[in-house]
Order: sequence, then structure tokens, then C-alpha cells
Amino acid sequence: SFSLATYLAYYRIPNTLAEKVVLPVSEGLSVIDNIIPVDEFGFWQLYYYGQPATTSAQTFPIVSFVDVVDNNVDLSIFEDKIVLVGLINNTGLLDQYLAPSSISGNLMAGVEIQANSIESMIQNQFPRDLSPLWQGIIIIVVAILASISYTLPRWYFKLGLLVMFLIMGFLIYSYIFSISFVMISPFDLLLATALPFLFSLGIDIT
Repeated sequence: SFSLATYLAYYRIPNTLAEKVVLPVSEGLSVIDNIIPVDEFGFWQLYYYGQPATTSAQTFPIVSFVDVVDNNVDLSIFEDKIVLVGLINNTGLLDQYLAPSSISGNLMAGVEIQANSIESMIQNQFPRDLSPLWQGIIIIVVAILASISYTLPRWYFKLGLLVMFLIMGFLIYSYIFSISFVMISPFDLLLATALPFLFSLGIDIT
């Protein structure tokens, strides 16, 4: 709700008109011209533009509130910007959460998560799940191709093919997500690749 209120304020939409521009739809939530997709639990899937902020790397500009109060900052940097005020690196801060973009396992401050969600709405960039139909088609095709590939080689060649398929699948999945923000279940693809390998290996052992 905070992200939505901030986004509407960014476009100068008064609270009285909020119920006319924020509407539930079958895909999720319609906000002005954007469709925010939601998962099976009803939570929207925001896009994370970077890892949690550190002193050396920041996705969004961070300005010390103390410097602002002490007039040590050029206030023109805030013009035409959405400015969020919150704790980002305070010792003992409890408002921190694990974010999908965190490679090192560092927690992300709540205010930075809000910045990512607002930026997702401004850029209209949201991860979307692949439709169940296409998900099923991809799993069937991958399983058939993997089964055919495992038919003739010996077990050590099959193991090499399994590793190669997993690497190729990861690269293809990453490329598809990077250009279209469409998510394909990696667990299902793993099963579609690994189960034919185990089945073929079991036949060889028998």
C-alpha cells in the first residue's frame, strides 16, 4: 500500500481517485496503465534491480539524513525524484529482509525494498510466471529430448550429457528471464532432465 500510494503521488493522482485507477483484474492488479502480476498467494512479484546496498555499491542513490539536516548536501539532487526516508545501515536494524537478488546473503533494508517496488511500477517491469500450458509443453519436450539423448551412450557419457543439459538449461533460463521477465520453474526442468537420466541408468544397471 505504501508503494502504491507513493506511485500515485508521483503521478499527482489524489487519494479520492485511487479506487478508479487501482483495480483488481484476472492477472493481478491494474494500476493506471500497468498490470502488476501476483503469485498464487496474492503477493505481487516485484523486480529487484540490484543487491542490498553496501558502502561500495548502491542500486539507488543514498544520502545521509544527517548531511541533509546539516546542509552539507546540494538539495537540487532531490528535484523531480521520489525520495524515501528510512534506515538503511543502522546497527541492530530489524527492518531488513532476505531479497532474491542477494548473492552474498546480505539482508536488504525495508526502505530499499520499497524503492525496488516503486521502480518496478515506474518501469513497468515485473517477473511473470509462464502459463501452465507452455510450462507443460516445455517440460514434455525437454523430457523427450533428454530420454532420446540418454538412449545409446554409456553411463559416464550420460552423466556428461546431464551436466551439459543443466548448464544449457540455466543459461537459456537466464537469457529468457533477462529479456522478457518470464519465469520458468527451474525445479520442473531439473526433474525433466534428471529423471530420464536415472531411468536410463537403471535400465543399464539391470
